[in-house]
Amino acid sequence: MKKFLLVVFSLFLFNSTFAVVEDTSVIDELNNKNTTELKFDFKLKKFESCEDMSSVLTNFIKKYYNDRPTYYRWGPMMLDEALLWQSLWSVSSDMAMEKSAVANESVSSPVSAWWDYSQTNTQVAWVDESEIIKTDGKYIYYAVDTYDYTTYKSSKTVFIVKNENGKMDLVKKVRLPEHFSSVELYIQDNRLIVLANWYPVKDFQKQYWTWYEPKTYVIVFDTTDIENLKMLKLYMTEWAYTKTRLIGDNLYVIWSKYFNYYTLYSWVKETDLKVKPEDVISNELDLTYTEDSDSQNLSLKGKDLPYEVNSGESVNCSEIEYLLPDEDTVDKYSFNPSFNIVSIINIKDLTKKVKNKVVFGDIHEIHMSLDSLYLTSYLYTNYDFRCGPWFMCPMIWYPRWENTLVHKFDIETSADLSYKNTSVVSWNPLNQYSMDEYDNNFRIITSSWYPERATNLFVLDDSLKMVSKLTGLAKNENFQSSRFIKDKLFLVTFEQIDPLFVIDLKDVKNPTILWELKIPGYSTYLHPYDENHLIWLWYDTKTNKWGWTQNAWVKVDLYQINYDKKCWDANLTVDEKKLCSDWTYKWIIVKQLHTLTIWDVWSYSEALNNPRMFVWNDSKKLLFLPANIYWSYDETTYRYKDFYSGLFIINIDKDKWVKQVYKTTHIDDSMFAEERKKECDNYIAQTKKELECKKLIDWTTYCPSSYVYVPEYCYDWASIQDYISQSSWKYSSYFVKRALYIGDNFYSISDKKIKSNNINTYKDVWVVELK
Repeated sequence: MKKFLLVVFSLFLFNSTFAVVEDTSVIDELNNKNTTELKFDFKLKKFESCEDMSSVLTNFIKKYYNDRPTYYRWGPMMLDEALLWQSLWSVSSDMAMEKSAVANESVSSPVSAWWDYSQTNTQVAWVDESEIIKTDGKYIYYAVDTYDYTTYKSSKTVFIVKNENGKMDLVKKVRLPEHFSSVELYIQDNRLIVLANWYPVKDFQKQYWTWYEPKTYVIVFDTTDIENLKMLKLYMTEWAYTKTRLIGDNLYVIWSKYFNYYTLYSWVKETDLKVKPEDVISNELDLTYTEDSDSQNLSLKGKDLPYEVNSGESVNCSEIEYLLPDEDTVDKYSFNPSFNIVSIINIKDLTKKVKNKVVFGDIHEIHMSLDSLYLTSYLYTNYDFRCGPWFMCPMIWYPRWENTLVHKFDIETSADLSYKNTSVVSWNPLNQYSMDEYDNNFRIITSSWYPERATNLFVLDDSLKMVSKLTGLAKNENFQSSRFIKDKLFLVTFEQIDPLFVIDLKDVKNPTILWELKIPGYSTYLHPYDENHLIWLWYDTKTNKWGWTQNAWVKVDLYQINYDKKCWDANLTVDEKKLCSDWTYKWIIVKQLHTLTIWDVWSYSEALNNPRMFVWNDSKKLLFLPANIYWSYDETTYRYKDFYSGLFIINIDKDKWVKQVYKTTHIDDSMFAEERKKECDNYIAQTKKELECKKLIDWTTYCPSSYVYVPEYCYDWASIQDYISQSSWKYSSYFVKRALYIGDNFYSISDKKIKSNNINTYKDVWVVELK
């Protein structure tokens, strides 16, 4: 368009006789692409009634079955209402609140600045995310999942530890049913929220084709009196939760129920095939504490309890919004839509009915702000396509294979969700940090694989219409991590080296790459230090003897982003001028100021893949990083020579360094020598056995081989570190998994203990055993 306007302006200015040259790039691009007009409306629809729902899903199932005639059709899926009560019985009877006497001594130290305590590291301010550990400064709440290899049983427990100036007392254990999984927590305003998925303890099958689904549990406790926890609500629904968020008093739990084609119907004629809504709509059980005796209707083991129980279908047919693929997609792909339900639970006023927003489709990833919820789903086609005239697609055409649908819901003042719009962008996001909302614009980064690997940025407005895009970034490299910070985007890709892009989004219509630096390795998480500095948690890489690139060392870096210093400034240093001249620096000056290597190959921190574990104390400039560190021999032996599991305390000073200042572990190595000797004695005894030679039927003599496998750490040249590093799995329950800070102390947490240290002197303060 700019080209066309320039030509027209020139004609009028110079009265030239040259013909007008039109910009036909859009038409040419469409003509050059063998695109198909996709006869498919992306917008979510609602079933008009249960009859309409039955008709739509029945037709869909028939189409799916006709395209896959060889698939065996299992018997009908049946829901036994009694199973709901069995689930309730399991929770009520197995959930024991126990007072623990475990403590070093009575806790009487004065409380320090307990209000300065770590929060879960979340993507969006004021939008909390669930974690296995939470603190309110006075108490530490920790969900532990342990497995006993001798009894083959797991144990699920929420430990509540009282904290006073680093001294701790284990005051409560909430024992959960054995078959709970994915237990995570929230705490807020005298509320402890426990989330869990539940899997059947016993086989409840009445017939061989009947099977039962997992359940989602949300349990809300009143923590006003920790000694006497009160269960205020138990909400249960079918299938497992996948994502959760807490905004103010409203908990949003997103869970999915898969639409099982093969379990819905027995072997029947196509004419008899019919979907019954009651077969697929999930049921719910809502148990709420009440002092109103007229509402109390729960009795267990002959005892009346102060709860009101309601159960039934979680949603009406006409409230379900759905999106089904076009026929061509059904023909060529295994599309498995699911019921994706957002349950909205008011944790303060528990008398309010749980609200359920149901979307029937294929939901992949989410992004939630204070104002909006974005659900993304995959769109598969084996052809390039363009949208039909009835739908406003933000792009001219879309490539084949994977694209992404973005469904936007507004959060209303009542905390309910209202559907806003749906748009489609090319390719797929990596994770929740690939998406962001800022100034009413939605920004999303996707990875493309066809026709070539690349990374792409799309900016959509409040109605999900295209504002701008940057496509084809870092070709032939993999998208690894990103972080939106206000009007800037920091983006990392990787192949053999690691480019860090700084992209300016101040002018949302014209995103601009300000800078690009390439160094070995790749970052998996980026965290703001201040407005001009960025903490980089990453893997260094190396090339092994076969020429493959592999992860090497865990590293922590600090980068300086100087937006005011440009490559054309006169006051550049000699090094800066050189880097600008060879285009290592582009436009602005970004420097890798300081770096720390946490040795060695195969070392790992869960924070690399779980940003909620990244614990940063901004006032002290301290990073608390749980990690397992291995030291290895050369790559020809594939053996470790030493091991350390613990919490690393790293000081990040922008003017000095990134420096490890302390580390602490929960593994007591005093018994390693004795345990090594005991284990190796067993091997030594086997080597001393006398082997008897025997005559065979042909009168030859056979002597059994005297070879006995002996681990290398049992040889005299091996050190105790050889034993520790190769037997580290035995001590996994003592691996430091999480970290916190409260006031003047920081806390390292494993499945077996919580240890506190002074944040200024690093001296040990207290240890509490979790048992």
